[in-house]
Amino acid sequence: MGTHGPRQPNDLYQELAALLPPPVEIEAIGRLIGGEPAEVIVTVSPTTVTVEAYAARWNGPHELVTAGRQVGVFPLPTADEPGLLAAVKAAIGQARAIRLATYRTCTHCGQTNPPEWMHDQTVCQTCAERDLGVVY
Repeated sequence: MGTHGPRQPNDLYQELAALLPPPVEIEAIGRLIGGEPAEVIVTVSPTTVTVEAYAARWNGPHELVTAGRQVGVFPLPTADEPGLLAAVKAAIGQARAIRLATYRTCTHCGQTNPPEWMHDQTVCQTCAERDLGVVY
């Protein structure tokens, strides 16, 4: 990243992707999702960079709807500004902490999972199917 002239969109996406937990998926133009399972959403508009903690909910048994919990919105400068990346990096750290705090450990298998992979607060979907006879 240079210190002269405006930042190019592809440069910004690469810089933002480097701040996210791997793997990084570009879900749509201007939207990056980092982590597996997903942890952070970064959305770039023509004027802002928005950082969200990843969240999802089931809309029926086969449709996972992605959402996010907003952590920060940062104005997009017209020229290179190191402060933008530092602020976004801090917000990504906060978003990851928020997301990871939602994970639960299955009492049947002992694996820790994000909430959308849990049948309820104590049993993951895999164990619910295998041990409890739940059909999704």
